[in-house]
Amino acid sequence: MRTLNASLTLLLCAAPLSAQVPYDFEGALAALRSQAAETESAAKRRPAPRLELKAVSAALTAMDDGNEVGALVLSALRERGVDIRIVPGMHGSSLQEDRERGKTYITLGDSLPPYPRILASYVAREASSLMFSDMPDCAEREYMRRSVMARVWLELGGEPAALPVIEPLIGYQDQALAADLRLWLGRDAQMALQNIGEATGAKTLPELMSEDSAQMSERFFTPEALAEKRARLKSLEEANARFTDFLMAESLWRRSNAGRIGR
Repeated sequence: MRTLNASLTLLLCAAPLSAQVPYDFEGALAALRSQAAETESAAKRRPAPRLELKAVSAALTAMDDGNEVGALVLSALRERGVDIRIVPGMHGSSLQEDRERGKTYITLGDSLPPYPRILASYVAREASSLMFSDMPDCAEREYMRRSVMARVWLELGGEPAALPVIEPLIGYQDQALAADLRLWLGRDAQMALQNIGEATGAKTLPELMSEDSAQMSERFFTPEALAEKRARLKSLEEANARFTDFLMAESLWRRSNAGRIGR
């Protein structure tokens, strides 16, 4: 026991409290900052993960979850036999046609983040071009495209107040896509149609019909040319009726999803 006490006494005398080196807080903080900077730099040098088909499949499943616009988009793609491809080195999305095979593809860049809200927005953008490709070149067609794009994004939890951020979880932005969404969001159909027409330079169907009717009454046409004009006028009238049906279905969606639009 005496030997233990003597050892403790020698130890305490050898390293008195007043002789201990003080903790270098500033030095430790600087070391932590340096380590964090090195970690961040290494993360930037590390190649970003490439988009994989399983992420696209998850996005399509999310779109198909419920009988809403996302499901209608996928149904339209199935009817047309459209496939989705991932293209290395490409950014965003596009439509591509393989004329030899008679196939149409929606292509997604492999740099896109694997988040359903992001991928579904690009799929809806390209799909909407196909869905209304048989419509005349008019403001109503552009309105229908942006309506589909915006509603698919909202159905997957898109936040209008966060635009141009498409996916707040990672802060992903796309200015062009956000601009298209904004043209439809927060406005009634008539105001949105007007703004979309001005943004795209497309005339409305009533304007096109009025122009054709005026030409038919003021100019002389051969029987063949007159028949062609009448056929075009009929197609415009049919397109207008289709747009009216679209607005009726959209109004039901707006009422049942008012909370999504106003977020």
